[in-house]
Amino acid sequence: MTPPLPCDAADRSPASLQRLPARELTRLVQGLYFIFLGSLAVLAATVEVFVAAAMRPFHVLICGAGVVGVLAGSWRLCQVRALGQEWKLCTRGLLVLAGLMAYLFPFFCLWRNLPVNVYLLCHALVWIGAFICHTALLSSTMGVLGKLAGRPALVAQSMLFAGITFLTLFAPFALLSRELILVTSQGTDPLYALQLLIGQVPLLLGLGLLSPFALTLSLVWTTKDIAVQRLMAAGAAVEGNADRP
Repeated sequence: MTPPLPCDAADRSPASLQRLPARELTRLVQGLYFIFLGSLAVLAATVEVFVAAAMRPFHVLICGAGVVGVLAGSWRLCQVRALGQEWKLCTRGLLVLAGLMAYLFPFFCLWRNLPVNVYLLCHALVWIGAFICHTALLSSTMGVLGKLAGRPALVAQSMLFAGITFLTLFAPFALLSRELILVTSQGTDPLYALQLLIGQVPLLLGLGLLSPFALTLSLVWTTKDIAVQRLMAAGAAVEGNADRP
């Protein structure tokens, strides 16, 4: 027979979603909602900023609200502390990356108005890189939730989507960043060169480069549905116990 675990070791063991308290489930659902809407707003506004002739206050408002949403969602996920050490490491990484995005967002806005400034360009590239890293880590975090929820298909999808994000975004972004810095150091407008490059990209290739974001957000929405179902089941159980004489 295997000896029983000590009480402190049992307390440190991760809880599954079925045993997660309603308060923690509420934080989880709120965090997933904020991250989904915030990431969607950041992605849409960033793409619009790159193809538009000028960055308008509306772009700043939508993108800034998206950054705040990503930061708030990452903070709420980090407050869910009963899901084990792997979950804590992932959510802390999400919070650090979201904080970096919030810090660098003003530099991104300044670079859009002063694109030939190398200092602002480097900060803007780090901001975009932080968003890509946040997306990849978010996919892995959903895999941790899928493991705790007993959904092996969700775990497999998270690993696949994280790999797709790494292959389709990191390498092209590193090469593009290098070229933009070289172009700027030679006195050429990098934004104009980037817009020319975007105009020459085929539609299917452009959609393929954006597909990692769509796949990750679909994974977040699926995981949110699982958490909502568990929260509703927990609420129904509480109401049933309250109705008993």
